[in-house]
Amino acid sequence: MLYHTPLLIIFVALGVAALVLYFYFSRRRYAGHVLNSRLTEFLAGVLGAASVVGLLLLLCDWFMIPFLSMPVWPLLLIVGLLGFAGYAAWYYLRRYPAQLAAYERDAVKQRYMPTARERERTRTTAPSRANKAPQKPRPRKKKRKRRE
Repeated sequence: MLYHTPLLIIFVALGVAALVLYFYFSRRRYAGHVLNSRLTEFLAGVLGAASVVGLLLLLCDWFMIPFLSMPVWPLLLIVGLLGFAGYAAWYYLRRYPAQLAAYERDAVKQRYMPTARERERTRTTAPSRANKAPQKPRPRKKKRKRRE
């Protein structure tokens, strides 16, 4: 019972951080940046899930549910979160710079690629048959009946 208050504060703070990450950073601040938006949504999901599981474990401990009220479960959750923090630090230092460079390279490529409307405007060759105005279909010739 001694550890309930600090864990309650930690799990509520994780839940608030998850909400801020999802609704402010992912939806507003990184709205046009697909890579950062996806990463913050993933981080918010992990933190929100950990917060909900942690609060449920504390609630089970408060109601004294036999198996789920063991003090090892919140501690395992904290150890898992610390492991995830280590993975997130490794990802941010090792993999994220390469992915960010590739994303920016693709964004520059997309910025300078002409759109369909620009291609039509700058066409220098004669249009193909597919781009011509539709013509009336020719009437079919009637077949003559054979005389027997």
